[in-house]
Amino acid sequence: MNKSALVLSCAAASAAVFPSMAAAADPISVTPLPTAAEKKARLNQPWLNQIKQPYANQLGSFNGKGVLIGVADTGAEINHAELKGQIIKSYNVFDGKANISDTVGHGTHVAGLLAGTLDYGAPVQGVAVGAKLAVAKVFSGSGSTTSDRIDQGINWLVNTAKAPIVSLSLGGPSAGNTAAIKNGVAKGTLFTIAAGNDGRNSVSWPAHFASQSWANNQIIVVGAVDANNKLASFSNYGADTARWFVVAPGVNIASSYTGGRYVYMSGTSMATPIVAGQAALIKSEWNFLGASQISQIIFRTATRLGKGTDTTPDPVYGWGLINVGKSLSPIGNVVASTGSKTVTLSSASMVSAVGVSSATPLTMMGTDDFGRGYAVNLGRPVQAASAQGTNSATLFAAMDRQASLIERVQQGRSVSFAADGSAMAVSQRNASGTVLGFGAGNMSGKFFGLQASGLAPSELADGARFNAPYFGMVKDAAHAGVSFAVGGGSRLRIGALSERPVMADSIGQAPIERNRRFLTSGEFEQKMGRAVGIVSVGLLRENGSLLGSQQGAALALNASPMTTFTSISAGYSLTPSSSLVAMASSGRTAAVGNSDSLIAQVSAVHTVAYSVGFSASQLWSRADRFGLTLSVPARVRDGNIRLYGPVSQNTDTGGLSYASQNLNLRPTAIERDLEMSYSTAFGRNGKNGKLTGAMMLRVNPGHDGSAPSDWMIGLRYGRGF
Repeated sequence: MNKSALVLSCAAASAAVFPSMAAAADPISVTPLPTAAEKKARLNQPWLNQIKQPYANQLGSFNGKGVLIGVADTGAEINHAELKGQIIKSYNVFDGKANISDTVGHGTHVAGLLAGTLDYGAPVQGVAVGAKLAVAKVFSGSGSTTSDRIDQGINWLVNTAKAPIVSLSLGGPSAGNTAAIKNGVAKGTLFTIAAGNDGRNSVSWPAHFASQSWANNQIIVVGAVDANNKLASFSNYGADTARWFVVAPGVNIASSYTGGRYVYMSGTSMATPIVAGQAALIKSEWNFLGASQISQIIFRTATRLGKGTDTTPDPVYGWGLINVGKSLSPIGNVVASTGSKTVTLSSASMVSAVGVSSATPLTMMGTDDFGRGYAVNLGRPVQAASAQGTNSATLFAAMDRQASLIERVQQGRSVSFAADGSAMAVSQRNASGTVLGFGAGNMSGKFFGLQASGLAPSELADGARFNAPYFGMVKDAAHAGVSFAVGGGSRLRIGALSERPVMADSIGQAPIERNRRFLTSGEFEQKMGRAVGIVSVGLLRENGSLLGSQQGAALALNASPMTTFTSISAGYSLTPSSSLVAMASSGRTAAVGNSDSLIAQVSAVHTVAYSVGFSASQLWSRADRFGLTLSVPARVRDGNIRLYGPVSQNTDTGGLSYASQNLNLRPTAIERDLEMSYSTAFGRNGKNGKLTGAMMLRVNPGHDGSAPSDWMIGLRYGRGF
């Protein structure tokens, strides 16, 4: 800059004056609402909505608190209602004293836009109401100055006041001395500088310094737009500074003015403090951010105008209109470090095959692309798959599966298979009574448990409820086993199930191999006349899963839980065509440690399940079947997951604090299910049609006390050709 007078980068002030207004505020609630005064102020400041500015009362610690903004201007009226208590440091470059009385009005207007408050009855407010101001008076009472005076003011703001953000609503036609701004850049200061009001394709100085390599992305050039996001006719712009250029409202902007007044003014001078206020909001929550990081946040979150893209600024609008709300929101994924891995908090979910807690919320601290911490409420990250509602496919699933099987029995061999080849089961009995069985596609019920006895009401939506629920946790299972007759109507069965790995994961960020599970079981069966009883013991081994769960990366289990279980089931034939059945099952999963996710440890987990049922055939016709079941699906009786992760962030250093949180898996209620079905066929082998009706009622589905009851009734008629 040279020593000639500089031209203020603002248009003449409007003569309109706001009436005074008494302060008013709504009571603070758990979820803060805008105060009455804020709502009224927005009527005078619609541009706050234009830049997506949240109400100050909703910002909390984001409101600029703890941040000092420096401004070099014509001074300020420190006792103005909008500025009371906001200016805590002041300097007059002409006499070296603290008197910064403003006779021009420009500086008072700028100061109000930066940090004006409603506390004393002002009808308007600034962008960063919690911030404080350091004001350097660098213009004389006539509005003239020299580059030396401006440099002197900038040096005071940087070296003495130590303001991390400096707003300069001034400019001139020549570059002048770079020392003061270079000094500020070297000391980490962020500058917002007006583009100028000449309506030309070249920004004024010192804004033009933004394009210099030494500026280190610490200078933001600010142009002005009107209420329709069109570049103001007076606003400078320039392709050579587009990479450091944003726009903000600068036409008819209301703020404080000398004499206790409030006026509208237009100019890039008005747009510039709006951007500085945005920078203060960002820094108030994340003080550790450097100037270049704050500028990049402002650039990346701006609303693109013209031909601007995420990677290329528009030659007129630069990166576009500032978006305050977006700049305070996460940029990129919100992630949490778990030691050796970084996980995305959006993948913090687990769907369990058993009933678990749905009441314990989980909050973790994650960071975005700029290392900014966000407390993320993950809600209920662990939920039961059974919490999902019943649909018609579920209602008729078991019946459809049973009807689709082709079964053949010949010379001691029994073969069941699905016509589409998706499932099969084979059992071979030799002369000594030993039975070998194997199969695939979740057909283990043809060999294990009460379901294999033929007494379980298989026509129901879930006839497998009468086998230990741990069998159902092995997905896409293949099975093999052997059964021995041990005399006196007793049999001993031993066998195993293995899960077939497939490429699928509905929760994680990318397809992965499904968790492999392996189950071994031994069963003792005793028949006594019309009754049969089965005692099953088994061991379920899982790799990266807990009781049949699927989880996202943030709650990944890099461990191999082992569950031992015991199940007792019994059936009694009331008549040759009807029977009563019951099942009770209990399991214990041993505690395991974990790494590489938010889960640090899983305690021992106890699970239980119960079912009773009745089945009958030939009630009204030779081809009808009826089934009824009352059951409590598998649920956790006790157990918890200990999570370890970041819970808070030091706003000055960016460091994260870690802590443990226990997630109780015990559900809030007990689910009770009622299932009923009836089917009958018409004509020989059902060729004239088959009528099927089913009903399912689930009270507290997913063992969730807050979940409404889930029920469905279905009726279906099918006819073969």
